[in-house]
Amino acid sequence: MAFLAENNACGQTLLKLVARGSSINAELTRLASAVPKIFRLETKSDQQKYGGVLLDFGFFQNPDHYNKIIEKSKVLLDQDNEVRERHMAVLSRFYAAFESIHRYVAQLKSFLQDLSDGTFLHSSIDAVFADYDGKQLMCEALYLYGVQLLLVDRMYPGCTRERLIVAYYRHAGLNQRPATDTNVDDVCRLLRSTGLRVGDKRPNGYPEDYFRRMELPTDYVEKVLGHLRTDDIYNQVSVYPAPEHRSTAYSTQAAMLYVCLYFSASTLHSQQHSMREIVDRFFPDNWVVSYYMGVTTNLIEAWDPYKAAKDALTYTVEVSNVKRTATLMNTKLHTYSEESCYLESEGALTEVKVLSSSDALLRVVRECNVTLRWLVLHCAQLNRAGGSLFKRCNSVREQVLSCIQCTTDSLFDLLLHAAGLELKLSLIFKKILQEKDERVREQQDTACQRMLELSEAFGVEASSRPLTRVRPNARLQQWFRVTADQLAALDLEEAQATSRKLVQMVHALNQVKEYHDLSSSGGATQAVEECVEALRRLERLCSAGDSSMAVLTTVTDLSYAWLLIDQYTPVMQRRIKEEPGQVVHLRSVFLKLSSGLELPLLRITQARSQDVLSVSSFYSGQLVTFIKKVLQIIPETMFRLLDSIVELQTHELLALPTRLDKDKMRDFAQLPQRYKLCELCHSVGVLAAGVERMGDTLVGVVELQPRQLLEDGIRKELVRRVSSITHSNLVFSPKKGGGSFLLEKLAAVEHLLDGFRSSFEYIQDYIGLYALKMWHEELTKLISSSVDQDCDQLLPGSAGLRSDVSLSVPLLPPLDTHGSFAGRLVAEIIRITDPRTTTYVMVRGAWFDNTKHHAEVADGAALFARVLDALSVAGLAGADKLLACHATVAIKELTTSVQRLCSSECALQPLLACLIDSTTPHTALINDPERQYSVWCSRGSAASSPALVSCVERIGQLQLLRLHASARLNSASMFEAAHLHETLQTLNLSLLEDMRHYHNCPEDAQRKDPDPGNEVSCQLSSLLQWAGLTEPLQQVYTQMPPDLARVLPHFLLLLVVSLMPKLRYKPKLGSIVSARSSDGVDGSVLCVGVATVLRQLPSTHAHAFPALLAQYISSLVHHQSKSSDTANTEVVTSTALLQLLCRLLQIPRQQLTALLPAHLSTVSTAGT
Repeated sequence: MAFLAENNACGQTLLKLVARGSSINAELTRLASAVPKIFRLETKSDQQKYGGVLLDFGFFQNPDHYNKIIEKSKVLLDQDNEVRERHMAVLSRFYAAFESIHRYVAQLKSFLQDLSDGTFLHSSIDAVFADYDGKQLMCEALYLYGVQLLLVDRMYPGCTRERLIVAYYRHAGLNQRPATDTNVDDVCRLLRSTGLRVGDKRPNGYPEDYFRRMELPTDYVEKVLGHLRTDDIYNQVSVYPAPEHRSTAYSTQAAMLYVCLYFSASTLHSQQHSMREIVDRFFPDNWVVSYYMGVTTNLIEAWDPYKAAKDALTYTVEVSNVKRTATLMNTKLHTYSEESCYLESEGALTEVKVLSSSDALLRVVRECNVTLRWLVLHCAQLNRAGGSLFKRCNSVREQVLSCIQCTTDSLFDLLLHAAGLELKLSLIFKKILQEKDERVREQQDTACQRMLELSEAFGVEASSRPLTRVRPNARLQQWFRVTADQLAALDLEEAQATSRKLVQMVHALNQVKEYHDLSSSGGATQAVEECVEALRRLERLCSAGDSSMAVLTTVTDLSYAWLLIDQYTPVMQRRIKEEPGQVVHLRSVFLKLSSGLELPLLRITQARSQDVLSVSSFYSGQLVTFIKKVLQIIPETMFRLLDSIVELQTHELLALPTRLDKDKMRDFAQLPQRYKLCELCHSVGVLAAGVERMGDTLVGVVELQPRQLLEDGIRKELVRRVSSITHSNLVFSPKKGGGSFLLEKLAAVEHLLDGFRSSFEYIQDYIGLYALKMWHEELTKLISSSVDQDCDQLLPGSAGLRSDVSLSVPLLPPLDTHGSFAGRLVAEIIRITDPRTTTYVMVRGAWFDNTKHHAEVADGAALFARVLDALSVAGLAGADKLLACHATVAIKELTTSVQRLCSSECALQPLLACLIDSTTPHTALINDPERQYSVWCSRGSAASSPALVSCVERIGQLQLLRLHASARLNSASMFEAAHLHETLQTLNLSLLEDMRHYHNCPEDAQRKDPDPGNEVSCQLSSLLQWAGLTEPLQQVYTQMPPDLARVLPHFLLLLVVSLMPKLRYKPKLGSIVSARSSDGVDGSVLCVGVATVLRQLPSTHAHAFPALLAQYISSLVHHQSKSSDTANTEVVTSTALLQLLCRLLQIPRQQLTALLPAHLSTVSTAGT
């Protein structure tokens, strides 16, 4: 029974275990790029902010102590909650990956124990090692475990992975932790920090002490090392038959041996004979090893601490041996670069040549790849290949470079030509194998037909002979007929025997032509030659098999350069820039790179694991990312040309008027400038055509389409350019003497983006893409990502950052505390409209400064119109969203402050209770209101503290800004998308009506609940915001606690009444302004803030405040009427504020009239 048969329990168990090991390696590599930056604590700010909550394994010594420290500090507790909310999902994946390593080695030990105990019938360790497949899998099982340990320590520094594990342990509840047989303590013991740090000398005993943390059976390790040392477990010598290629043939086995030797440190330290045997067989001429998917190490450094290994490697790195090997490789570089270049050229490689000279062609391919492998590994920069901190590694590399004296271009030429030759060979081989049966039958029929024609030609009856002037020959007639029958009866499945018979037939036909003097008959000679040629083609086709394709696939492996290939990216990009058609040739390099995917997927595919799609998609995605990085030079070059086009169109070319006089035609023609414009556009078209020529390419499981590649690259470069414009221009600083550069900055951004957009739209016909559509989509993505970034900074977790958008937007260094340009823009708008320094006039919808000149600071309509022109609808909608987030933060801050005051101020709660009792019912008049309210305000002075007043004013300021933004969005949608505007308005009204009907008529069970949280409502809400169909003053930002909602109207009453002496109503302005400019209180803004806070309360509590304020006014009027018939200033101001508040809260006029005395209802204020 075959070891890998489905009914072989031992083989299937081991195969699935090895497949799982390959999947673990892929997961570790995948997650390495997803480690949150804060867990590395690389910057001082991260250390100060998160150092107290991101703990290493020291936490386990006294977990209660650390948890208490975090719980006692509000700052640490907030940061701890932030880490949990933001990173819990990825922390679970990290821990699952780390835990899978321990589970893998535990299952490996369990399997070995089962083999020893005889659990698997007819199987033992010796029997498994005696089997061809079993020996491979047993060696791979140990090798993959070693690779997992090395990858973890390389990709996740010790302190970082300790913080990841501790964070998961602290934040994952028992119900979130997987129910596995692995204990957290076991994972911690295996993966605790080894002390290895990037850029530092490796610790003593590393990595052998690390590998000994989970002991494996010694006899198993020794058997693995023995077979790797002495056997050719993958039968690679048949693929590399030349003796000088032995080290390349054993390269895979050498990588496995390098890793597995760390499980037996005594071999490295003291077994001289074993290490000498290993070096002589595997490392006689090489010392740089790629041990897994391009991860490399330099043996000069890696084996330096081990005496036996270091002594054995001495001869390999001797100056004479290094120079001899390097000189040989230099000669091969030039020789096979030229030969492969010739064979790759058009017409040099035909099917006939491939069939007749397959061995010679495979020899060239083999030599090219052997040379390429040695040069790529040993000429690579040490910071990539390993050994950068070791002087001996530097000196040996310098010796290699001095002997070779080749440039990166010449080495890349060999790679390019070899890849092109391999691609053509593989295509021809595949075509031959696909058409083999049909063409074999065709050539067999042709040869048989020619044999029969020759048989008839030598017949006795001349009339039956097809070929004239041939003397009859009965013996030849009989021989040709018999040979034709033999040819027709050949078993073509037996390739070797058939080829031998065909060669004999060709030899016999040549003898017939020579000894029977057929030269007198041209027809007979031609028939014999056609028959010979058909037999030769038939012989070559029979000899063609899968073996040549298998050899080609094996020798062309480029997995060793999976990471090192990136050093050739500048060479590729430079050549594409110089000649866009080079993309066609680079396609063969990309396909050669994809051959490296077979190594990690082999066992996963054999085991039919469900991980095959995930792993193949990951490695294919890595390769696609590299390809996009190489081809990104095309969009970059396009946009450099576009810069010149923008310069021409915005500064040199004149705009054509509607009516043009013929005598001015020459002036507007501008032929030199237009010729230059055409030349630039042609260059853009050539670049786009270069990508199109690449054709569809299957890379792993991902099919690359050139048009999609071009579009993705253009989108990426477009976002980078636009983000650079907004990032560098939207930086604000106050003017000297006050004021702001806001409008000037917005105008500059508008000018730059408008010129960029028009030029980008101009070249869309040359690149064959919808440029304007791409412009709007990418600009919207950029602005949305920037807004989400700032929203997430204000309200963590509220922005709903999308990974697909955030990954496509470049990360630019922050210029201040704000995350992006959107945050800086909104912060500047808030700064210049600060109610402490400005006054908002509702009639004008503008802000004026509080100086004696009362200069206009900002006109709401003009300001947001400028934002719309500069950043489109997306920018204005984004600003509105950010203002809403600021308002939410301010309301939460107010809520927290009031709750803190109520709990900390001992006199405040009794005062509020007394105030509630004294003002109930609200229609009752307060005796001696001036004194009574003064007493209440003095006792509750904390309610009118500057911080609380400023907070309420900030809420009002943000709401006024949102009103202007919504009004501008509404106006723009009405003019530019009237049908959409009306559709959204109708749909919104319909949905609201459904909600009202459902809640007013609950007995109507046929109607579906129009839940505001469903998908339609959420999408509609976003569209309504963009169309300006929202009502900011009616929005509920947060839910108030019931206890706070009951007392908040009275709390606000104390705040407003205490501020009344500082406010005045100005009928000319229609606004409530500060009595003195030094007071810094804006009544209109304050009123909007109070209305917004009341909107967060239930309607019963929200409407209580206007009644309380009306009670205050009525009491003052009643008390003052005893001494005067006219209302004083405070009464007028209070009445104006109440009327404005009722309009903001949409309280009916009749209800307001019922609350106020009749003669005060005539006081009017300006609308918002």
